[in-house]
Amino acid sequence: MDMPLSRRDFIKMAAAVFGACVSAKATGGVAEAAQIGTPVIMYHTTAYGITSEIFVDQMKALYRMDCKTIGFEELYDSLKKRLNLPYGRVVLTFDDIGNQLAKSGLQKTHDDFWENIYPVLNKYGFKGVLGVVTGGISNEGWTWDEIRRLADEGHEIASHSATHNLGMNQAYLNRPGGFSREQFIDEFRRSRYDIQNNTGRAPITYIWPFGAVKYGSDAAEIYPVRVTVWETGPVSGLSQLGSVPRYHPDGHVNDFGITIARALGFGGPTATQLEKSTGDTDTYTEKNRNYGVGFNSEALRARHAEKFRDVET
Repeated sequence: MDMPLSRRDFIKMAAAVFGACVSAKATGGVAEAAQIGTPVIMYHTTAYGITSEIFVDQMKALYRMDCKTIGFEELYDSLKKRLNLPYGRVVLTFDDIGNQLAKSGLQKTHDDFWENIYPVLNKYGFKGVLGVVTGGISNEGWTWDEIRRLADEGHEIASHSATHNLGMNQAYLNRPGGFSREQFIDEFRRSRYDIQNNTGRAPITYIWPFGAVKYGSDAAEIYPVRVTVWETGPVSGLSQLGSVPRYHPDGHVNDFGITIARALGFGGPTATQLEKSTGDTDTYTEKNRNYGVGFNSEALRARHAEKFRDVET
C-alpha cells in the first residue's frame, strides 16, 4: 500500500520524526518504544461533523503513522497491570449506533456506517469501540445480528444508554424535564443487560449521551470505564478511565496528524510553526479551511446546549 506522500502529509510526518529525535536526544539514546498517552478519538458518522473524505484522510494519517487501534478492554487491562503499550495505540469510538435521535435519522446513520466507515476501517485494519443505544436496535436500521457480527470481528461494544433520551441532557443542564437518578440507573442497567443478552458479553464501558455526566458513582458500580466528550488530552493513567477525554476530529481537520502524534508522546513544532517555517498552507479542502477550531469544556457545553435547543419540547 505504498503511496506517495503529499506535501501536507510530509510535513506532518516530519513533525513526528522531529519530535522523536528531540525525545531521543533528551534521554541520550533512542526514543522510547512505549507511548506516554493513548488518544481516544470521538466519531459519530460522516453525517455528523465531518465528511467521508475527511474521515478517509484521518484514517490514512493514522495508518501512515503506524498506528494500531485498541479498545477500552485492552486499555483498562494494560493500565490496571501497569503495562506499557507499544507506540501508536489509539482508540476510535463511534457514538450513536442505534440512536433514533441521531442527526439525519437512524436509517441514514446506519447506512453511512456501512458505506463510509466500515470499509475504511477494514482497509487499514482498524477496529472501533461502538457506542450502542440498545433501545434503537432491531427497529429501523440496525439489527442485533449486525452488532454481533461487528463484535465477532473484533469491534468492542460499549453502552451509549438504552434510549439516548433528551431527559439526560436536561438533567445535566438542570432544566425542567430532566431524568431522575432512578431513570439514569435504569439506563445504565438496561443497556448493559441488552448488550450482554444479545452478544454474550457484558460491556465494561459507558459512553455518556450528550456528555451528560450525572450520577457517576452509580455508573461506576456497573462500568469501570466511563467516557466523556471533553477534549483534555490522551489517557495516561488508570484514574482517567472514570472520565475518559476524547479528541474531536472535526476540531482538528487541519492539524489532525500532528495532534495525534503529540498525544502519543512526540514533541516538536506545531503544525502552525511548520507552516510558518515552510510556507505551506495546504489544507484538506477550501471548504474546511476555517473549520479546525479547538474545543474546551465550556465551548463544547454551549455547543451541545445550542444543538439540542430546537428539539426541546
